[in-house]
Amino acid sequence: MILAGVSLSFVFNGGILDRSQQEVNEYQNAANNESDILQYINSTLEQKINEINSGSGEGSGEIQVGEIVTAEDIAKVEDKSKIYGAIVNGYDCENNAGVESWKILYADNENVYLIASNYIHKDYCPDGIGETPITDNGNGYKLSMNDVINDYNGASDIKDESLQNLNSDYFSKYGSENSSNKNMKAVAYMLDTSEGVWGKFAGEKAKYAIGGPTIELLFRSYNEKYNTKNKYQAQAISVTGYEISTDGGDSFDYGIENSSDYLNKEDDLYVIDETNRANYMWLASPSGNYTSDFLEVDSNGDIPHYDYAYYDVGFRPVVCLQPNVELEKQQDGSFLLK
Repeated sequence: MILAGVSLSFVFNGGILDRSQQEVNEYQNAANNESDILQYINSTLEQKINEINSGSGEGSGEIQVGEIVTAEDIAKVEDKSKIYGAIVNGYDCENNAGVESWKILYADNENVYLIASNYIHKDYCPDGIGETPITDNGNGYKLSMNDVINDYNGASDIKDESLQNLNSDYFSKYGSENSSNKNMKAVAYMLDTSEGVWGKFAGEKAKYAIGGPTIELLFRSYNEKYNTKNKYQAQAISVTGYEISTDGGDSFDYGIENSSDYLNKEDDLYVIDETNRANYMWLASPSGNYTSDFLEVDSNGDIPHYDYAYYDVGFRPVVCLQPNVELEKQQDGSFLLK
């Protein structure tokens, strides 16, 4: 029977839709039971269309209300625009009162990363491992690291592979033994997951918490959310630190040269445009410009480099959730931690 040669892949891959009416008629005329076959084809196509529209089919661009997902599920969704930046409810930790809300920053195949929705106050910003306090520059939110770095040795303090992977290009090139520069001491503070330091933000459903996103984590999130095809990249140029690219890696510099390449200042997942608290966000990555320079995100979307002791910068802690933690999509677009 001729219809026995019609494969399911022909149906699923849309081949039937590309056939001319004449070709379709040839199959129909040759069929002994054309009615049954056509009914099957129609119902199968309708099922596939319904799956895509409902978000349950492969390649779906949206998670549906009531759907429960893991990090792996989120990572597979092509359109992250409604996921990255969504509020997550139900996350508890010791310092939870210091965070107004948590938002999804990024997801890989194992973990979901949350970021504080705004800068935290000095009352919730942890001391260093040696109990040296953070420096308050006036309003409780503008916090610098000019004293707290004295509690750290530098890159040698960052031994955990999962933390090194947050600045993967740096540690893959220069390892954890090569820098005792002041900017790497500041990185060590921001990546200190100890219980008495940023571990205060790590609840029972967290793998760890740190003082803010690294430049690599920030760019992974931004490129995926805005589908920029790796327009934004960071590379470690020396043991001192990073340069960044806004043209897909064709050229690198210490900061963003053109304002047209600034991060979207309307998206408060990355840029806090309200400057009543702080004008910059600390990134847990050193700048290659100078041994004391650190990367930040400006309130206008720029990514400049300033001294680790710069006075106008705030912290937004980042939490890495445990693998296989589940989140349920809510009616308002937020997610509930299960």
